[in-house]
Amino acid sequence: MSENTALAKEKKSSLWKWQIGLAVFFLLFVTLAGGGIGYWANIQETPNPQATQAMMEMLVAIQEQFYLGKQALEAERYEEAKAHFEYVIRADNNFPEAKERLAEALIGLYTEPSSTPTPNLQITPTITPTLKVPDKAELLYQARALLKSGEWTLAVETLQTLRFFHPEYQLAEIDALLFIALYNRGMVYLAEGDLAGGIYDLERAARFSVLDEEAKNKQEWASFYLAGVSYWELDWRKAAYYFSLMVDEAPDFQDASGITAQERYQEAAWQYAEVLVKKADWCEAERYFKIALEHGGEAALEENLNNAAKMCEEMEDFEEEGD
Repeated sequence: MSENTALAKEKKSSLWKWQIGLAVFFLLFVTLAGGGIGYWANIQETPNPQATQAMMEMLVAIQEQFYLGKQALEAERYEEAKAHFEYVIRADNNFPEAKERLAEALIGLYTEPSSTPTPNLQITPTITPTLKVPDKAELLYQARALLKSGEWTLAVETLQTLRFFHPEYQLAEIDALLFIALYNRGMVYLAEGDLAGGIYDLERAARFSVLDEEAKNKQEWASFYLAGVSYWELDWRKAAYYFSLMVDEAPDFQDASGITAQERYQEAAWQYAEVLVKKADWCEAERYFKIALEHGGEAALEENLNNAAKMCEEMEDFEEEGD
């Protein structure tokens, strides 16, 4: 499939997907408002959040994961509950009750039942919980080994468990190891096209140490890319603007769609030029048609460019005559 075909298909499917997402949002808003306020607040801080279908889907997914986590916790499936609540916290660190529920899951996970006789010597023993606190030295050893083998996610989880049960243990080293794990996982996420996940992990890593220029640049490019996508088909001028901020330094930067920043910039510039043509703003249309061609636009755009240039020149001549 050609790059232009991929863009065309995305364009055709974007509108109806957005309409479905909007309908889902209004249907679920009442039930999600109570549990998803923290994440919704984060969405409101992004440019034109209604434009981002991925954010809408994430809102629904977070609420669903929290609900599944509660079910697993009640059924004493602690490992499963832990995974659900960690997903929620990663997506929204302030999600109501998520951290408390994760703590319950961890305690349950490291608690094993032990039989003790009751004072009245009944035949049926009373089951009382015995907290099985993981050994701090063993957890630290595991974390070091996981970092050495590049198992970033497992390393993060192990270090978080260590910090939960032993918050004062080897503070400086745990901070350093968390930085390494989060930094590397964030960079992997960005390379794989999970831009939101990469930005989040790098932000967390920055709490423990200073990011290098490569990480800062990629985090910034990811932010520009997501901002541009949030305006896709809703405001072509703003979409083109955000991709213009990164296209020279990172033309091949892309998200999970596989569409590069340069391809996005070319398409947004072209579409905005067409908007300007409808407004008879010929000189600006000429400029954006030229941008589209310079960044890989089809040769057929030359006709649009030439027509816009001709009309721009005629308008300028007319204005000069009027003066």
